[in-house]
Amino acid sequence: MISNEELLLELDGPGASPEEVDTVTLLRLASSYFDLLERLGRPLGLRLSGLNVHDKCIGLSSHPNSPNVARGAAQQAGRILLDEEAAPRGTGELAEELQKLLRSLPYGQSVKLILGAWSVPVRAAPTLTADELPFELTELRVRTIQLRVSGERILARFNAASESKEFSLEVSLADSRKLGEHLAAEADIEARVARDQLGNIREGQVLVVHELRDDSNGEAWASWYQGNSSEWDAVEDIEGELGR
Repeated sequence: MISNEELLLELDGPGASPEEVDTVTLLRLASSYFDLLERLGRPLGLRLSGLNVHDKCIGLSSHPNSPNVARGAAQQAGRILLDEEAAPRGTGELAEELQKLLRSLPYGQSVKLILGAWSVPVRAAPTLTADELPFELTELRVRTIQLRVSGERILARFNAASESKEFSLEVSLADSRKLGEHLAAEADIEARVARDQLGNIREGQVLVVHELRDDSNGEAWASWYQGNSSEWDAVEDIEGELGR
């Protein structure tokens, strides 16, 4: 029996039974989804604890310390998964992984979140084929967060002041080595990217990496101003003063 305060993630459809369910897929799906809910609800103190397995269809449930906060986090997660809202910083990669898991479910299977008498479907935005994606060429100043291998591709995870969320792009072996030597340092890249309806970068490829010289920022500005404007002589961080 499921209590009214249990948060149940239910998988329904062909093969969604305790005897037939794909164990790894279900566990990865539940782990990613509950992790996303906790991160979204963290500012309001959301915490999930305990684990129960249910054989009505097949589902995993946990106990939120605040059902109302959990419901709000689930509603926000739904908008993020449908690409109707940008994922908060630090949750983008998790949301993308969850979207991939939802899209990989066998035909006819569906996921629902249940909390007492309230329920909501857990769906990912429809994916577009490569021919349907609107690609553009762009230049970005980025910081490399992570490099990882996905199948036969190398993906670099970036953030950029010009973008509202983190994003991943495919990189060549040579460029991955160049970015890896200066992990977390700024670089200018030229890339071919596709954006979703919110304007966020969804996928793409790095075409060129331009490393920034160590003296290309504050030292160059300080040198210029030292010879051209004496009132800046006492300022150590020229770029910071200018808000750059």
